[in-house]
This record gives sequence, C-alpha cells and structure tokens, in this order.
Amino acid sequence: MFTYTLSIDGQLIGVESATDLVGALQKTARESNFAGLTVEQRNTGYQYTVRYRVSATPKVRYGDRQVEVEGPVSLVQSGDLLVYAALPFVELQNQQTGYVTAHAAAVGFSSGAVMLFGKEGAGKTSTALGLCRWHGGKLIGNDLVQLGFDSVRQKVVARNGTKYFHLRYESMRRNLPDTLSLFPPIRTDPWLHKVFRMPDELGIEVQTTPVDIARSFLVHVDDTLQGLFVRPADGVVTRLYLNENFSRYIRATSIALFGAELEFLGYVPSLDTEELFGKRKILIEHLIRVPSMMYVSGPLKDVTDYIKGHIN
Repeated sequence: MFTYTLSIDGQLIGVESATDLVGALQKTARESNFAGLTVEQRNTGYQYTVRYRVSATPKVRYGDRQVEVEGPVSLVQSGDLLVYAALPFVELQNQQTGYVTAHAAAVGFSSGAVMLFGKEGAGKTSTALGLCRWHGGKLIGNDLVQLGFDSVRQKVVARNGTKYFHLRYESMRRNLPDTLSLFPPIRTDPWLHKVFRMPDELGIEVQTTPVDIARSFLVHVDDTLQGLFVRPADGVVTRLYLNENFSRYIRATSIALFGAELEFLGYVPSLDTEELFGKRKILIEHLIRVPSMMYVSGPLKDVTDYIKGHIN
C-alpha cells in the first residue's frame, strides 16, 4: 500500500493506493491551480482519506471521512481527479475553522486588503489587475480566495488565494489593451479566447502572508458609462449572492468528478451544517457592514481609482 499526505490550503488529506501515484500527485502539485498544494510520502496527521483502487469501471463513493475512487490507472495519472475528490473534505476543515473558499479576487495594500466580488464577467480580474499595476497592490488571490473571520480581533482576514490570471481577450481589449501581446492569434470568439498567465508575467507582486480586509466591493466594469455609479451594496440580493458564493464548495454545487468522456463519476455530497452556516453568516455581516460594502460600476480606471481612494 502506498500512502501520501496532501496539504491543500494547509488542510491535510491522506491518499491511499495499491498503485504508486507519487509521480502523478507531484506533477499536479507543480502545475496546480490550488493554493499551496504539496505532497509528502507519509501517513500521519490527516483525518480524511482518498482511497484509490484499480478497476475497469470508473466510480466514486463518499463516506463519512473517506472517498473511494475506482477506475483504470489512466483515470488518475494526471493526479487531478484525486485532488478534486479531496476538495469537499478540504473545504469542510476550512469552514470548521471559520474560513471559506470564495469565488472572488483580493488585492493587498499597506492599509489592508480589498475584496472584489461580482458575477462571472463583471470585471473582478480586470479590477485586480488595475489595482496591482496602477496602484501598487499585491495579488492575494484571483478567482479563489480563502477568507475568514477572526473573532478575537473582530477582523475579516484574507489568508491565501490562487496566484494566476485567466485573461479574457475581449475584457483585456477593452480595459487593458497593453496585455494583448500575451495572447496568441485569435481563432475563436473574443469572449471565449483566454490565456493563463502568472503574476510575474504581468509585473505583479504577490502577497504571501495573511492580511486584514479593509474594504469589500461589488464591481462591474462598464466602459459605456460616463463616470462612476456607486451605492451601498447592503441588501437581500447581496446577502443571497454571498451566501451562495461561500457555500458552493461545502455544498458541492461547484465540485463534480468526471471520467475520460466527461461523464459524471458519482454523487458528491453536501457537507454543510447549521454550525458552519452560522460561521458564514457572521462573516457575511462583517463584510457588508464593517465598513459598508459598496457597489461600484464604471470604466476600469475610474473603478480602481475609487477603490484605492476609499481604503486609506
């Protein structure tokens, strides 16, 4: 039996297999989109386990503290499937300590961090880029951010996030045209034409330590507006949006495991509880009210200037 310990966002998950998977898991760790994924060949310190068994028929079954993955070796050779299988247990441990995985962006400054929320295509990535490149911010996370509430200091904290950018050609053309040299020749719809780039390729520094959140914003980059539209974001719609955002991983609405033909391999259960909901409720209230979250819409430069001017 081969045994490994995965560390994802600081949470430990065991991997047990009769097949040697160290090469696949280490490759995933080197190329992973997950924050701080590491692999060690040991079998101590974890409460949750991913067990892999060679089988002709792919299948996934979740239990109380383990998930069993079956299938041909080719199914797990990239290592990604086993990491994705571990994610519900990772998020459970995160939320038990008061942290959530948010679909958001965060940028750090000396005065604190800025949280950027918004639906897909709203301009979170463009705003994060603008704050980093024009105002000297450091990237905490783009796409996924780990944030939580420090009950002792009564502060919301951003502690980690994914350190990469998926740049959309159409968004960059309108908002940051100097980045278009990073794209290969366009052969598809401009909205679907995307490239993966690391912060150093864009001249951006990264934040490597946790930082208190100074302010949160709902952003909508819209270059058709003349100037800014700004208003408080406190309301039912914002609370519903944040509740869905912060529960999408613990309830597994954003996690699915697929086979070689993109078929669903099995049911991924919700691990949510009333206690975890209570922790998220406190986090949401502080994000919205301390100080008040604002909705900011307008051209990118105006949006970033407004945000930077309201966090000091």
